[in-house]
Amino acid sequence: MRRRLVLPLLALLAAVLALPGLATPPLPETPAPVRGVLYARPFTLDAPFRYDWSAEHPEVSSGLVLVLEADPALLRPRETQEPVLFVGALPAQRVTRAFESGRVVVLVPGPVDLASDPVWFGTPGLPEQVDATTARAERGLAARAAIAPVGRRAADAALAKGGPPARYASKTELLQALEALAREYGAAP
Repeated sequence: MRRRLVLPLLALLAAVLALPGLATPPLPETPAPVRGVLYARPFTLDAPFRYDWSAEHPEVSSGLVLVLEADPALLRPRETQEPVLFVGALPAQRVTRAFESGRVVVLVPGPVDLASDPVWFGTPGLPEQVDATTARAERGLAARAAIAPVGRRAADAALAKGGPPARYASKTELLQALEALAREYGAAP
């Protein structure tokens, strides 16, 4: 009796997993640029925190908050490696996991100059494993793919949209502000 139930259940499970929308789509090609920088705001923190989104784990006391627009396929959360989002020399921390809108709120340890630092998705991996050597190699791949910084005009427009530098007491306070920003830009689930 038990055997007769196992095979049909396995067949049913295989059929359900094969339904469109349930399977994880293939990874998009990288390197790939972002479509735009919608918002940028410098920040400082009274209490620095350890940045776990790179192998070096720098201490963060300042940086930049960004709202980016990108291909939703690049933003799709995965249970495995995903395209690493770089801003300049470091992986950016994706604060939001919603992807359908094509918008994502990210935190980047500073200093960052959007007019000269490119923003792109690199080789799929885990950001916490990216060291300086890997980041340099990824930046070289981005340059060969003609991924350029957004330029002064776009950087200034994003910074104007973001407003003056913000000061937060802690990482917790910063993340609370980023949740509100995600809702404002449609990047929240």
